[in-house]
Formats: sequence, C-alpha cells, structure tokens
Amino acid sequence: MGLMGIEETRRCNVMNLHRVADYFQSPAEEWVALYEELLADAPFLDGLNEQIRIARSDFQYTRGLFAMERLDTVDWCAFQRVLLYALIRRRRPARVVETGVLYGGNTAFMLDALHQNGEGQLVSIDLPAARIRPEDCSRHSSVGDLEDLPPGLRPGFLVPDYLRGRWTFIEGDSLKTLGAVPRPYSLFCHDSEHSHDFVRRELGLARSGLSPDGVLVADDVDWSNGFAEFCVTNRLHPLYLTDNGKAGLRVRTGVVRLDHPWNGRAETTGSQVAGS
Repeated sequence: MGLMGIEETRRCNVMNLHRVADYFQSPAEEWVALYEELLADAPFLDGLNEQIRIARSDFQYTRGLFAMERLDTVDWCAFQRVLLYALIRRRRPARVVETGVLYGGNTAFMLDALHQNGEGQLVSIDLPAARIRPEDCSRHSSVGDLEDLPPGLRPGFLVPDYLRGRWTFIEGDSLKTLGAVPRPYSLFCHDSEHSHDFVRRELGLARSGLSPDGVLVADDVDWSNGFAEFCVTNRLHPLYLTDNGKAGLRVRTGVVRLDHPWNGRAETTGSQVAGS
C-alpha cells in the first residue's frame, strides 16, 4: 500500500486533533492552531534536518525517516508526534516522562514544545537494543532489527542541540528505573518494549507517578492487548487514534486522561474490575 500524500496526511492529522479536542472537552480550533504553529516552526525543522544530515553522512544511517535527505515538513512524521507537541503546549507540564527513545522522534517534538513553553523538563528512559539480554527481556517479535543502531549513534540522535537543555536521559530498563524518577509528572509516553506483560507493568508504574489529572500516551497499542487490558483493569476510558498515512492508517496510539469523567462509569468501563 502506497503512502498518502502530504495533503491527505494533514487532513488525517486535523481529524485526529478534533477527536483529541472532544476527548479533552476543549475547542478543536485551539488544538489545530498548535499544529499550525508546529508546521511554521522553521528552526525546529532546520534542526531536524541537520541531525538527519549528520546521521546519514557520518554514520550511513538511512532507515525509516532517515531514508530522506531532507524533510520539507514535519508532516513526514507520525501523528503521535503532533499529538505530544500539542499536549505539552496546551497543558504546560512541569515534568514529562517517556520510555523508549531510539532515534528520538517523540523526544525531539516534546522538547520543542517545552522550548516553546519556556518551562518544563523531559526525562527519557531507554535501554539500547545492543544492551538488552534475552534472559532479561523477551522482546516483541515485530521489533526484529528495527532498533539496531550503528556504532557511535546514541539514543536521541535526532534531537537538535539547542533543545537538549531541558532533557535528562537515563540509560536503563524502565521497569527498574521508572520508580526513581521524581514525582509527580503530568504526562507519560510509553514507546519502549511493546509486549503484553511489559506494557501492563510499565503503565502501572507510570500511573503511580502521574498527577491526578495526568495524561498517559502509548504507542503501538495494536502490537498487544497490554494497553487495552491496563485500561479495562483500571476502569479507564481511553482514546484510540490512527496514524496519518505515513505508515498506513493503523490504530496506533492510545491516550488516557486520569481525570476523564467517563473513568469508572459502569456504562463505559464496566461495573467492576475485569476478573474480580
């Protein structure tokens, strides 16, 4: 299946933002305005392109997004990154936590939003594929060699230098290090190991560190039932969002508001915890 054109991608992004606005019970035009702000951010796009140039020329890294010599718009990136930018710009969190970094796509967009806010810090936790031992973690079969990096490239290499001042990077297993991150944080993004049991355990740890009105975002929720079971078990009402055509229209991203008014309501989340 061929990729969508940029105009189609933008329509998908706008439609998704309307769904986000409805979930957060806020005006859609305010979310779309933040997307338009991101599209007009020339320094950010230039910064991404410089990091792409370095990865391609110095490390011969040409996978995924890096197959392109230069981006003419951030719309070549997944919708989740637009979502994370808009969430941070609108909610202005003091602390954001993410797991799973790889080349730093989500990381860069979140740091750009914090930069625009003029406040806030991002803590990122990642265990590079080269350091993962089979006896410590059973990796999802869909990963394959997608996360293998050439020697010399460190996680987050897409992040422009001017955005790194608000960033703390922790190399390690999120299940072992997440509990040590200062609490509370207002936004958590899961994009680490997507196997069922790992997702459930990590999201449980993250929920305990989130503020009462915190937001949880999870990527690749279609890779397992982990996110869905986490929501059912905790009687949380999630929002599911498709990607924007760059990788098809798969239902890829899950969002949970811990203060959503439909959480815990029998008609939306059941009258009791599943299995009880």
